[in-house]
Amino acid sequence: MNEKKEKPNVANMKIHFSHTDFIVVDKPSGLPVHGDQANNVVDLWRQHLGQEVFPCHRLDKDTSGLLLLALNTEAAAELSQQFFLRKVEKYYFGVSTARPKKSQGKVIGDLKKSRNGNYKLTRELKNPAVTYFFSRGLKPGYRALLFKPLTGQTHQLRVIAKSLGAPLLGDPRYDGNNADRMYLHACYLKFDYQQQSYANWLPPDTGDLFKELLLPEDDPWRHPEQLDWPV
Repeated sequence: MNEKKEKPNVANMKIHFSHTDFIVVDKPSGLPVHGDQANNVVDLWRQHLGQEVFPCHRLDKDTSGLLLLALNTEAAAELSQQFFLRKVEKYYFGVSTARPKKSQGKVIGDLKKSRNGNYKLTRELKNPAVTYFFSRGLKPGYRALLFKPLTGQTHQLRVIAKSLGAPLLGDPRYDGNNADRMYLHACYLKFDYQQQSYANWLPPDTGDLFKELLLPEDDPWRHPEQLDWPV
């Protein structure tokens, strides 16, 4: 008999930071932000709070980490505009079983839909996705990735990882090896609201390989905003 899966609820999503006009939550892997599925982040928080909740950006269903939700339309408009204007600073951790073609750099190009709803990176620059990245060894056979996306296009980091020859672990859609989860986590989110800055840092806490990435306090990857990023 198959084991019954636990029904998603807000207990699986800790509030990382709370403000009168917004909350920053820790989205688990496997739960969509919104959509037609019965269980999603937005509907669960609407039910829990008894009020409207507005996502200011999105994370893929299998990506975990920091997600910003506005609690009124005015805050939603102001915060969403920051994402649109690329004023939000965001960083992601990833893990791959392959070494990327280069250890650090910048990847830029249009993302175009291909077969089966997947996306591919092209050399065109009509509406380019822009991503900076670092990589380093994690343990034998595994590579840690740190991404700094300037844009937020669908499947962007997953496509970029594949284009580098280092598809994300747990992402078979883009040629990654099977695993206990997809290894992509939104670890840092910095934005301004009403002339005040809010910086949020959240290391991953699920995934066997991410446990190897629980960094010591002096590890520079704990402060991605302070790194000397490639140009």
